[in-house]
Amino acid sequence: MKVKPAQIREQAAQFLAEGRFEYQEIAEKIGITVRALHKWRRDPKFAARVDELSREFSQSALKRAIARKEYRVNVLANKHSELLTVMEERAVDPELAGIPGGKTGLVVRKPVTSKDGICGYEFVVDTGTLKELRSIQEQVAKELGQLVEKKDVKLRSLKDMTDEELAELVAEVSESGDDSTGSTEGD
Repeated sequence: MKVKPAQIREQAAQFLAEGRFEYQEIAEKIGITVRALHKWRRDPKFAARVDELSREFSQSALKRAIARKEYRVNVLANKHSELLTVMEERAVDPELAGIPGGKTGLVVRKPVTSKDGICGYEFVVDTGTLKELRSIQEQVAKELGQLVEKKDVKLRSLKDMTDEELAELVAEVSESGDDSTGSTEGD
């Protein structure tokens, strides 16, 4: 069965809209030259089709679970809970009960090796788990808009500022939701 030129153009438009492949790869996949692909790209109808497909792909991607904040936060919460469960289970390990910090679940047994092989164990704080817990907590805070980036602020007198700088400061304070007047909503 012979492939029609309209089908080839549609396939090219789909590849371009996906944005996964370079022009050379697309041309090879559909059996055309890169030059032809560039020529099609300049055609208003073809460009409109690529834009339409691109919007469709974007809308479809936004419907996927990973694109939804609630899903991502839920996954992070589950991973956080699982790490805490690991720590809780370690905390009741009788071998760790007599070790300083062993009942916290933060201590792990690490093999100590010599030239001859394993000669024993040492007990260390599991910094990897702690780091992952902090990372999850930070990501959740970012997802929920609760993480505030620190800024270095140099205080200047308002009388020394230009009108543009004052306007920029007012806009910045308005965007951050900072209500420095002390009033509350509904006053």
